[in-house]
Amino acid sequence: MYRKEGKSIAEIAGILGTPRATVGDWISRIARGGIRRRHDVKNRGAACKIDGGQRRRLVKDLLAGPEAFNLGAGAWTVPLIARHIKKEFGVDYNVHSVWDLIRRMGFSYSNQRRAGPGEAAQGWRREIKKMPP
Repeated sequence: MYRKEGKSIAEIAGILGTPRATVGDWISRIARGGIRRRHDVKNRGAACKIDGGQRRRLVKDLLAGPEAFNLGAGAWTVPLIARHIKKEFGVDYNVHSVWDLIRRMGFSYSNQRRAGPGEAAQGWRREIKKMPP
C-alpha cells in the first residue's frame, strides 16, 4: 500500500516502526509470492538421516543404556550417541544434530550430580532420560 503511494523503504520503515531490512524482505517476498507470502516460511530443516526403523531401534538402544553395548560408560552422552549411531547405522551425525534428534524422539538431556565420597569418581555425568508422552 505505502509502496504503491511511492514511499521509499526508509519511509515505510519509519511509519511502521520496523527496520528497513525487514520492510525490504517483506517487499521481496510479496513480489515473489503475492501478499500471502509476506510472512516467513518455516524452514523444517534437513531430513532425518536415519529412517523410522532405525529410530525405533535407537530408542531401544538408548533405553538399554551404553552398558548393553560395552561402551565403558555408565550413561549416554551426546558424543557417545553420535559414535553409536555411526557404528550401528553407518551414519555420521554431529553433536548438535544428535541433540536435536534425541529431543524429537522424546528424550531429555540432564546434568546429574557429582560423585560423592565413596563413589566412583566419574565427575559430571549427563544421562538420557525418556520424557513422558
